[in-house]
Amino acid sequence: MKIVKLLLLLAVLGIGAAATVMFSGVVNVAADEPHSDLVYWLLEETRENAIKKAAQAIEVPDLSEPELLLTGGVDYEFMCSGCHLKPGQSESDMSIGLYPAPLI
Repeated sequence: MKIVKLLLLLAVLGIGAAATVMFSGVVNVAADEPHSDLVYWLLEETRENAIKKAAQAIEVPDLSEPELLLTGGVDYEFMCSGCHLKPGQSESDMSIGLYPAPLI
């Protein structure tokens, strides 16, 4: 019974701490200035783990067929290059405001 009470107390304290941080505004999550090291680490770990989990079900096609590459290139041009940039491009109207900046 003591363990249940301890776990319940820890859960209530954790929720209270999270609510305090959320509603106090002490953590700046604005995208126009860098985060603290701790916040950056938490965001990066969360993002990386979410990508790994989502990518588990993706089957990579055989890209040795030129037709697939040509089709994908057209799709990338119209749906992706505005943010993720074209080869050799260093910025676009969309990429200027992105944080973190797209990799070149």
